[in-house]
Amino acid sequence: MENKKGLLENTSYQLIVDLLGEPVSLVKKGDMVSRDELLIKIKKPVDNEIDLAAELGIKPHRAMRFLNKELGESVVREEIIAQRGSFLSSRKVLSPATGELASLDETGILVVRTFIKKEIRAPIAGRVSLLSAKKLGITFPCLKLKGTWGTGVRIGGNLALIEADSAKESAFQVRGDFSDKVLIIQGQLSRTFWFKAASLGLLGLVCPSAGESVSKKFLLSRNQIHPSLLVIGQEKFDKKIWEDLKKYEGREVLINPAKAELIIPLSAR
Repeated sequence: MENKKGLLENTSYQLIVDLLGEPVSLVKKGDMVSRDELLIKIKKPVDNEIDLAAELGIKPHRAMRFLNKELGESVVREEIIAQRGSFLSSRKVLSPATGELASLDETGILVVRTFIKKEIRAPIAGRVSLLSAKKLGITFPCLKLKGTWGTGVRIGGNLALIEADSAKESAFQVRGDFSDKVLIIQGQLSRTFWFKAASLGLLGLVCPSAGESVSKKFLLSRNQIHPSLLVIGQEKFDKKIWEDLKKYEGREVLINPAKAELIIPLSAR
């Protein structure tokens, strides 16, 4: 049965992480992993181009003969990789990075390839449900709060709640550091509250409804990344739902505007 707006559904969620580069997996599909566990090491190639022909003042087809090393060999930063002329009066080309001489094309462009190493750690405890050369998926048990629409990007933050019924009261209570928070308010969202939330660096905002001045068209025209917004589509939260949400205050949650949902992770078993 499809989840109804404003209700907490006990379900599971698959978090997808894109893998760019050459991944070396330390886990396999089906493994249970802990939060912050090292899962994958990635070696991402970065190409540095040098116009070798121009640097040496020669025609492109002659560039290969002036290389001090063969293509495929390793070089270190500021090593002399090409040289023209005598030892005392010559043009020298230094390597811009530590890496390898990857290629030299017919136009005299030399590529020095270096590698950026990156580690992918589990953002949450769960089960490895997807593992390919380009994607990693971790599935975990959760509570899902479904809304009707949202704006912004998928982002995680620590859950905070404000119970004030009016937008004015809610805005008064928002003070201090909210830079790591996903905030749920009980009152209707106003434009004043929206601007205050944005100025405080709020990551995400969940509200039962939005006033006419805070339309989806208006928010999209702002072209702001944060705060991401989820509108439930009802006058206010049900009292029992609100009490259940309060149990998870301070817990790290995930707001996904594209799917109009808030995800509250539960302990993986």
